[in-house]
Amino acid sequence: MPVEDAVLDVLSADDESPWIVHAELVRAYGLEVDVKRVIAILEDLVGRGWAEPHHPESPTKAFWKEALAEYANWLGPAGYARERSYFQDYGPWYRLTRNGRRAWKRRVASK
Repeated sequence: MPVEDAVLDVLSADDESPWIVHAELVRAYGLEVDVKRVIAILEDLVGRGWAEPHHPESPTKAFWKEALAEYANWLGPAGYARERSYFQDYGPWYRLTRNGRRAWKRRVASK
């Protein structure tokens, strides 16, 4: 499954942070993907009007730098071999828009 399709799948269930999306891609989908790529995909979905961020709505470069550093620190060398699997301290949370949900449904139907 392409990474973008998996990201849409994760967002179809609920609003999620990049950290939860990343964890789901690694654990549930078995995808080897860097969190920076997940963020880039989420931002691309926003650019297409398929998703929208909230809390904060417009994350700055300084925000991402701090959040990525904290996530890397939290993830540490154990990776996802830990019991507590989700990093919740930073947003933004992304939600699918109506157009995003339609795009996701088309992709699911075409499989």
